[in-house]
Amino acid sequence: MCVLFVNALKEGLSSTSYDIVQSRSLKDLKFERIADDVVMYSNLGLRPLKLESGVKNIIFHPLGFSNLMRYAFVEAVNSYNVQEGKSYLSNMRDLQVGSEKLTIIDDGTLNEGILSSPVDAEGVPTMRNVIIEKGILKNYLYDSYTANREGVKSTGNAFRELSGRVEIGPRNEIIIGEEAELEEMMRE
Repeated sequence: MCVLFVNALKEGLSSTSYDIVQSRSLKDLKFERIADDVVMYSNLGLRPLKLESGVKNIIFHPLGFSNLMRYAFVEAVNSYNVQEGKSYLSNMRDLQVGSEKLTIIDDGTLNEGILSSPVDAEGVPTMRNVIIEKGILKNYLYDSYTANREGVKSTGNAFRELSGRVEIGPRNEIIIGEEAELEEMMRE
C-alpha cells in the first residue's frame, strides 16, 4: 500500500490532496500515476470556482466515491446498524434503492483481493455476496451474532479489531454499472 499526501501553497491559498494505491504485489503499484494525480489535484484546488446553488449532477473521483461507499453505504448495509434502526436501508430488502444499472457485490473470495480470506474472524467461510442487484437491495453484511438474531446465515464479514471486539465490515467491493469515459459523462 502506498499513501501520498501533497499540500500545495500559493498566494495565501492552501490545497491538500491525497491518494492511495494498494495491491498484494509491489509490481502492480503505480507510484508514478499516484504522484502525478495527487500533484494535479492539489494544484487544481488552488483555483477554486464559485458554483450557483441548486440540484446538480456529480461525477465523483474514484477516491471520493470510495469514501462515500465506506462511510455512507457500507455502514448502511451493516446488519447491526440495520437491526438497530440506524440505517437508512433498514426494512428495504427486495426494494429498489438505486438505478437498475447498478450492482454492488462484496466478495471475500476475490482472487488476490486485498481483503480476501478463506474465513472471517469467526471462522465462517467468506463468500461472494450480492448486496444490490440491478438497483434492488438483496442482502446485508452479517457476522454470526447479527445473523443469529435474524435467523439467517452469516455472510462471512466478521473482522476482529485489535481490542478483540468483532465488527462487521466489507471484504472487496465490486461496483458494476454503466461504463463511460470522463469526457462523455461531462457532456451529458
